[in-house]
Amino acid sequence: MASDQENSQDANAPDDTSEKEITRGITIMKSIIRDRDKEVTYNVNWNADNQLIGSNAAKLASYIGTLVRMHIPITATRWSNKELGSAKDKIWTEILRSFNIEDTTIRKKYILQLAGKRHRGWRTFLTNKYLKDKEKKIVEYDPEYPVKYAIFITEEEWVAFVAQRRDENFKKVSATNRERASNPTYAYKKGRLGYARLEEKILDETKSDATSLLGKKLVWERMELLGMTFNIFMMNVRPYLNR
Repeated sequence: MASDQENSQDANAPDDTSEKEITRGITIMKSIIRDRDKEVTYNVNWNADNQLIGSNAAKLASYIGTLVRMHIPITATRWSNKELGSAKDKIWTEILRSFNIEDTTIRKKYILQLAGKRHRGWRTFLTNKYLKDKEKKIVEYDPEYPVKYAIFITEEEWVAFVAQRRDENFKKVSATNRERASNPTYAYKKGRLGYARLEEKILDETKSDATSLLGKKLVWERMELLGMTFNIFMMNVRPYLNR
């Protein structure tokens, strides 16, 4: 059975993790710590749907990813596991030290949902890079310990993680997900922004209130259905937004 971690929903962040994103997260964390030592904090903004937007949204999202890799073991398969409670609280506390967040009860739920998604992406990245062959199947040999990520993963955790991924139930779920991904209903064109920040970009580009002119739900349904990139979307929809 797939864990709730593997089936978590979109939290205004990409589902995957890349080496570039991991490196970027470490760099951002260092800059945040330097600013924190100078008592500098960051403001964050939220849209009407309580999703993270604004100039510091990407910074916070990357920071969350790094905190997750530091405090949540890769062997954790269920994000809802109560044993992760103290680690989640640590992540939340670290975030509040550097980011000004109001309505903490509502925001904490969102932030931890995003953290869960980052954890899934981290585990998926490790699996795809180190445990799968060219046919996307789990390798039979013992994969080498990823020394470059030793700050996040102990050798003992790595051995346990590999064993988890070789479990027959996981292989079945992985095969099902791979088949589903190869035949998507709609083309996926969202990229790094996420819908909330993409919406913000559209409103900024058009200097208009898209939600009152077209209806936000209709805008995003049309964009997803057509598999549009941002630029194509703007060419087709912008004239109507500016009327």
